[in-house]
Amino acid sequence: MQYIIGSLRRKLKPQPALLGEIEAKLNRIKDLILSNLRSRGLPRSAEELYAFEKSLQTTSCELINAVTASVVNGLNDHEAFRSAAEATFERDRRFRRAGTRSTTVHLSGGATIRLQTPYFARRRGKRRGRRRGVGRRGSGGTGVFPVLLCLGIRWGATPGLASQVGREAADSTSYECTRESLAARGVDLDVKVIRRLSMALGVAGLKVREARLEEARQGKTSDEFKGRSIAIGVDGGRVRTRVPRKRGRRRIGTNRRGYDCPWREPKCFVIYEFDENGHKKRHTKPIYEATLGDCDALVELLLAELKLRGAQQAQMLVFLADGAEWIWDRIPSIVKELGIDPHRVRTAVDFYHAVENLTAAADLRTGWSQQKRTRWLNRMKDLLWRGKVDKVIEEINSLCIGRKAKAMATKRDYFDDRKHLMAYRKLRKEGIPLGSGSVESAIRRIVNLRLKGPGIFWREENAEAMLYLRAQLKAGRWDEMVKATFANVSVAA
Repeated sequence: MQYIIGSLRRKLKPQPALLGEIEAKLNRIKDLILSNLRSRGLPRSAEELYAFEKSLQTTSCELINAVTASVVNGLNDHEAFRSAAEATFERDRRFRRAGTRSTTVHLSGGATIRLQTPYFARRRGKRRGRRRGVGRRGSGGTGVFPVLLCLGIRWGATPGLASQVGREAADSTSYECTRESLAARGVDLDVKVIRRLSMALGVAGLKVREARLEEARQGKTSDEFKGRSIAIGVDGGRVRTRVPRKRGRRRIGTNRRGYDCPWREPKCFVIYEFDENGHKKRHTKPIYEATLGDCDALVELLLAELKLRGAQQAQMLVFLADGAEWIWDRIPSIVKELGIDPHRVRTAVDFYHAVENLTAAADLRTGWSQQKRTRWLNRMKDLLWRGKVDKVIEEINSLCIGRKAKAMATKRDYFDDRKHLMAYRKLRKEGIPLGSGSVESAIRRIVNLRLKGPGIFWREENAEAMLYLRAQLKAGRWDEMVKATFANVSVAA
């Protein structure tokens, strides 16, 4: 449930005491920099300049901490701001005023402050028995800090720090690498804090995604894609998950049953705009989305994005993918659900996936020399490029002899079942992209470089949150995601 505090939308004039405090801190830091320059002089070598830059970096963190601490403390003591924040929760019967409590807030400069701030606890039910969740907040916890929540201070961190930590955790290869990178910039946090903040931001982002799904169900749309040529690529990757065992003997010492590590297929889609030559427009941001959900879950996310951005008004809509049947079986229903004219929709199997199947067919002819195999493969690629799929099928069918006839027939059927998706010459003349390199790249950047690797296992809920963060980061839409996440004051219903 969301609480929007209308009375806080008007500009709050800073109190003179607060301005004076901030000015004093700025002057103190300015004096510190100038005194260092006077005593040491200007840098005269690369080593001295490097040391000077490092000192400035440390000073900038001190500046951020000092000013942010003053602002947060000032707003916590601001009578109008505090009253408006408290009034929001006083109207909700699920909460009751519980005085003030002390809590710690991490700042984006790496420091922490201790605040005495209003606290609202959840009302207890009439159930008897042992009380649970006392002293905890969040899902299953007991309450909220209204003033901090209005400022976007969730999970014990300011919005800037949560964004900084989440971005670094999504971009690096591990949480330990994230800790080292942040520490090098003067923000020294424990790995547990980094993991908690990044996962909390990911879960909050998933709620934004769910809100977009609801908007699409209610028929909300825009004209963002009006008159544009839009390409859609769909593909899947691999991630190893960690699932605790519910049965079996417990291990001696740990008293645990261990866990299984099944492979899961995170599915991903890419939406981008292309020009009249079939090339991706460089100065437009793509849309990435990935999920561990099933095929229908991905299609629902894809439909939501297409509806919300007005894909039904697009000049042309192109679907590109490999030969996976689950993708092509759902495209007719996507087109129907969008309400777009089918004559403005094109579908194509990625040309390079088709070539991979030609290569596999050539490799089945073990009796051929390498020269003969290369000659045959080049001829088949040329036929495919010119849209002569029937000729390719005839050539492969003629090779369905001997011990590997069944395997060769499988390759023949691949082209026979998808020949209506391989009119490459016609598509090329229309200026339509023929490759799904964008989604292949997205799988590598979103999944493989962060979630897949030797000894890497993910709980499913954590993998879903990280997939969301990676998708927004690699699409260049991180700031959009953060703004949407912190746009409204909200708590779990």
